[in-house]
Amino acid sequence: MRNRWRLSVGGVAALAVASAAGWGYYVTRPEFRLSRGLSAAKEGDFVRAETYAEFLKSSGDLDRHRLLMAEIALRQKRPLEAIDYLQAIRPESPVSVDAALLVARTSIGLRRPHEAAQAIVFVLQRNPDHVDAHRWLATIYYDQGDLLRTIPHLEKVAELDPTDGRPHRLLGLIYRDLEKLEEAVAAYRESLRRQPHPPDAEEVRVEMAVCLMRLYREAEAIEAVQGLDTPAAAAVRVESMLALGREAEATELLDQELAKHPDYVGLLRLRGERDLLAGNAARAIDILERVVRAAPHDLRSRTQLARAYHVVGRVDDEEAQNRELKQLLDLIQRVHQKNIDAMADPWNATIRRELADLCDKIHRPELARMWRRAAEAAERARR
Repeated sequence: MRNRWRLSVGGVAALAVASAAGWGYYVTRPEFRLSRGLSAAKEGDFVRAETYAEFLKSSGDLDRHRLLMAEIALRQKRPLEAIDYLQAIRPESPVSVDAALLVARTSIGLRRPHEAAQAIVFVLQRNPDHVDAHRWLATIYYDQGDLLRTIPHLEKVAELDPTDGRPHRLLGLIYRDLEKLEEAVAAYRESLRRQPHPPDAEEVRVEMAVCLMRLYREAEAIEAVQGLDTPAAAAVRVESMLALGREAEATELLDQELAKHPDYVGLLRLRGERDLLAGNAARAIDILERVVRAAPHDLRSRTQLARAYHVVGRVDDEEAQNRELKQLLDLIQRVHQKNIDAMADPWNATIRRELADLCDKIHRPELARMWRRAAEAAERARR
């Protein structure tokens, strides 16, 4: 019994020694040191993070040392120093993908999307199923106005993350802008199926309903905005009811909604059109002039206003409005062609500045700002 006890004690001691040796080996592994160092940097404990970085350097693991120092520099708001560390990491290094992702993150923060895109392409060459890399690349291309390059990355994100409704939401916007309305509706529906209550659910449903109206599927459009209490949804209901021949019901709803939202352009336009059809051209003119002042890019309201001027014999005003319409149509056609050119060359700053100027002329300041940001990014890419 005593000998057996001695053997047991000896066995436990041997196990303890082996465990200690195993733990010592584990904590000195470069992967462990890098992981602990990155965690410390993210927690703001830069002294501990730099200690792990020195361990890596002294053991000869220079690439992991550089990656950790880059993370520390980035957390300390020294992005250019972080980039210097990351660019020194060898492409064949086991941490090259992590380094490329950090380059992308840093470059986006520096508003250098072209450099970020190059880094992300590197990641995808080594890991084609890296879902966040596809997300970032889709965002970069979309912000540069390159819709055609955006689409396959959004589709890949949707494939890799079947619970995410955002890729299809953006696909809906893209297909709508490309006049692919059936594809837009399908994308919106899939987005809502995956994520039934996103923060922008009302906006998504209205966008889908407008596409359905343009496809002459008014009953589906009404169903799409069912339960929404917004002026945009009300405008969809009224216009769809009118198209379905439910004029009395539509007119009653229109007046009710205008009482609640007297300045909403979509409802005002419909009211002006109803007045013009009813023979009350003077009232239609008053309303449509308000709409044109509020939304000077609205071709439909300008067309209706020119007709109203014709009815009351205001020939000079009719001709002036028609000239405005022609100029606006010509500008919109130029914007369309420039959009095609922009998609063919996503880093052409000149095209994007021209688009910004054209968007100012068609009274779309939000689009002008977007194109100017894209032009600035393209200019930085060529420096």
